[in-house]
Amino acid sequence: MRRADAGVRYHDSYRNLNELLPILQICSGSSEYSEINSCIKGVYQIQTTLGLPIDNIDSALRLLESHLRSCTVSGKSIARTERVIPGALLNSKKMLAVNNGTHVKQPLGVVCIDAEGKVLGKAKVICS
Repeated sequence: MRRADAGVRYHDSYRNLNELLPILQICSGSSEYSEINSCIKGVYQIQTTLGLPIDNIDSALRLLESHLRSCTVSGKSIARTERVIPGALLNSKKMLAVNNGTHVKQPLGVVCIDAEGKVLGKAKVICS
């Protein structure tokens, strides 16, 4: 990736945009919760790597969020998703920070919530 803060972590199976794109193609057709989350992370990584406004990835995120709502987590259905906005105060009930900080610098996922309002999956975020 072009930027050091693009969210690529040591265990990711890709190191640059050319390696990321084929993985996105594979996981975008998946119905598995973890693979769809990986795809969402990849979309956010492309956005930050290319320096695009976050609004430019809205349609891709909407499509992937609808795929997430067809998944289950620990046997519970996902009723809705919430996006994390850059600049938001870190909320440990809904977000999982991959580094130290108090405010979201870059989201790498979305929050998944069941019908009762319980968080089923936290959004990974890079903080500052």
